[in-house]
Amino acid sequence: MDNQLTQLKNLLERTIEKVESLADKHDHETFIEVVEQTADERDELLKELNLTDSERKANQEEIDEVIRLDQQLNHMVNQYFDSFKREIILLKKKKDTNLKYTNPYSKMKSPDGAFLDKRK
Repeated sequence: MDNQLTQLKNLLERTIEKVESLADKHDHETFIEVVEQTADERDELLKELNLTDSERKANQEEIDEVIRLDQQLNHMVNQYFDSFKREIILLKKKKDTNLKYTNPYSKMKSPDGAFLDKRK
């Protein structure tokens, strides 16, 4: 059981280092792959980890450290995804603005650009 806790702790520490370096590089695809792979490995380790009460008490410091690392990783991933969402929104705004300058009359109701007065 102690081995699995150590593996989980090491996995989280390695992932935090990778996430920090990938966040600086803005490599979105690799970032997502690393996060997904880590989540899968983490889930497997957590499924294998079945601690009794006495083992929990004996390894409480290491468990607290694993929880802290997991929360830190979750916070970092959430920050990265928030910045990624902001980038996407900004790109959409730029695209819309560019379309408005390219063809400002594209949203006009009149199909041929002429106005006909129907009053007699």
